[in-house]
Amino acid sequence: MILSELWRLYEADKRIQSFRTSTLKAYSLQLKMLLRELGDLDTTECKVWFKKYLESREDTCKVLYLCVSAA
Repeated sequence: MILSELWRLYEADKRIQSFRTSTLKAYSLQLKMLLRELGDLDTTECKVWFKKYLESREDTCKVLYLCVSAA
């Protein structure tokens, strides 16, 4: 599944949970910026990219790095 498809499912779920429209617009903007930077990645590729990023930032993202490494 690619990120844009995942977003559509996530957004539909959050609308059911009564998230504010302004919150969803802000999330959508953040996603658009991410997609512009990385492209519309498959979620598997995204996980690999995120792990590499955390490995490179291990000093400042130690807790996140440990959580993702354990998964």
